Amino acid sequence: GCAAGPNLRLLREKLPSAHLSGVDINKQAIKVANNYFDSINDDKVNFFARRADQLDDFQNKSFDVVFSQAVLVCIPPTRIYKVISEMIRLSSNIIVFNEYHSDDADKGFFDNGRWVYDYSAIIKEYHPQAHITMKESSFKGGSWDKYGKIIIVELL
Repeated sequence: GCAAGPNLRLLREKLPSAHLSGVDINKQAIKVANNYFDSINDDKVNFFARRADQLDDFQNKSFDVVFSQAVLVCIPPTRIYKVISEMIRLSSNIIVFNEYHSDDADKGFFDNGRWVYDYSAIIKEYHPQAHITMKESSFKGGSWDKYGKIIIVELL
C-alpha cells in the first residue's frame, strides 16, 4: 500500500543507496510514484500495481524488510492470512507493521470502518519462531488511539 510513494521518498532520504520497491492496488498512484522517481533520476525504486494477496511473481525472501502502514486495516478476514503469509515469504529479515492490533483478534473484527487483527497470533501460525515486539503507533486520533501499534517481526 505505498500509494504514490511518500514513505519511499522519506526512506530514500535516509537510505540513499538502497533498492526500494512499492506495491499498491491503485494503478494511478503507482503512475504518480513512478513519475516522481523518474523526475529525480532515481532508478533504484520500483513500483508494482498489485493486490496485497497477489504477490506470487516475487521470489521468496526477495526483500530485507517488508513494511505495511495502514494497509492491512483494509484487508478482510477472507484474505488477511494470505497477505500475512506472503509478507513472511517475501521478507528475509524483518516485517514492520503500523496497523490496528488487538490481542485475541486472530479472526479479525471490524471497528469504525477498519479491520483489527491479532498480528502476533497470525504470524505465529506461519512462523512460530518469529520474535515479535510491539509499541504504540505514533498515529493519533480515532481508533488509532485504541488499536494503533508498531509491530516489529524478526524472522529468525
